[in-house]
Amino acid sequence: YKQEDNKISRSDSGLHQGGQTAKETKEANEAKEVVEVNEAKEAEEVNKSKKFEAAKEASEAGGSKVWGIGVDSDQYNTVDAAVQEYVLTSMLKRVDNAVYEITKAANDGAAEVGNVVYDLSTDGVGYSTSGGYLDDIVDQLEEFKAQIQDGTITVPTEPS
Repeated sequence: YKQEDNKISRSDSGLHQGGQTAKETKEANEAKEVVEVNEAKEAEEVNKSKKFEAAKEASEAGGSKVWGIGVDSDQYNTVDAAVQEYVLTSMLKRVDNAVYEITKAANDGAAEVGNVVYDLSTDGVGYSTSGGYLDDIVDQLEEFKAQIQDGTITVPTEPS
């Protein structure tokens, strides 16, 4: 009976050790993946930084200034302060307005089924004025916006 206990003990010990080794291997692999992802992100940031610096140097050497236009949200508010002066504007996806409208419609029992388009006419898209670089032309931009909304200006939906 003792001998049997030893076999069970050894077997149990082996299973335990195998489980520990598998767990340690999995943890090591996950840690390696995190490091690789972080290294890739750092490399991407360095690459973006180098491209920006090259564009900045080339434009300044030519007597002009390189500008960036953000997408989706107001990038002026998310970039490093050292590069804010290069963010002209951002094209905004006003997801906040879409979520509000959908939630309100669902709450009122009027939710639509299917594809709902949020565009300039529904404040589904827009532009930012952070940084003040557009201040002198905001009135003109708002006129264009109104003309798009009332159909005076037709924005193509297919590439030409």
